[in-house]
Amino acid sequence: MATHMPDSTSISSRDLRWPPERFYWSIVESTAPRPAGWADPDTIGALAEDDVPIAASDTRDDPSDSSPLHAAYARLDDRRLLVCAVERAHLDEVPPSTLTLAPSALPECLGGEAAIDPATLNLLVGPFEPREVRRARSTRHAVSTLGAIAATTLLCLGLARHTDALRTQTRTARVEATSLVTQALGRSTAKPPIVALNEELERIRLAGTRPSRVTHDAALALDHVLAAWPAGCTPTMLAVSPDAITANVVVEDRAVLNGLVAPIGFEAKPPRLSRVERGTSVALRWTRVQNAQLIELPIAPPIAPKEPTP
Repeated sequence: MATHMPDSTSISSRDLRWPPERFYWSIVESTAPRPAGWADPDTIGALAEDDVPIAASDTRDDPSDSSPLHAAYARLDDRRLLVCAVERAHLDEVPPSTLTLAPSALPECLGGEAAIDPATLNLLVGPFEPREVRRARSTRHAVSTLGAIAATTLLCLGLARHTDALRTQTRTARVEATSLVTQALGRSTAKPPIVALNEELERIRLAGTRPSRVTHDAALALDHVLAAWPAGCTPTMLAVSPDAITANVVVEDRAVLNGLVAPIGFEAKPPRLSRVERGTSVALRWTRVQNAQLIELPIAPPIAPKEPTP
């Protein structure tokens, strides 16, 4: 289906509307459903060849090498497109200030098949697109690109500042952690805090598995020895430590030695005897029994020697 009548025009502002009789019309049908964005010029040109001889080279660099017709398309459904074409020579007559060119109405021959707005069939596209429209689109693209660059720059600056803040917090946390480890260990360390803490915990754990050494009070042992010290026993040396008691005494009667009893928690070693001018010199030694604890007992007063019976 094709109709064409020349010339009659109508102009409204910068949007030019021509009567439908100035255009060629055709409905292109496809045997298979097409995607929503289907408007391939090669396919449309081949399908509309019987009604409107549209070449598929409308977008080539040299328009004179293409068909004498220039077309616009509008979708009717997923199988059909409405083709509106006009002679290229007529488009050369369009004033340069015009932004759009479209039919003022649809032809009566279409009946009610095409319920579309004729303004969507703008012919000033492709090689006939107005410079002002092309310039406005380029400006929009440039502004969008600059906006994207500016947004990316601001995002990078924000990320950089956030990174610096995180690094500052990390340094502060590392200093505080080192200070806490120094306080816990009681000394400074060049090792990382977590390493120093792990080593200290391991040392404490190993120390807890070894038997602890009990510290005894040497004064308590000495108190028990002196409390039970017999009369008639003259000391020449007395040494007391937490684990041993050593004494050198001189006695005239060896029976006095029976009063030198080892304190609780100690055991007596064999004495060493030697003769001296005033009697017998005895070297005594008591050593603490392993794992024994000294029990504090009430100290009995020393027994006074009995007077000899005349």
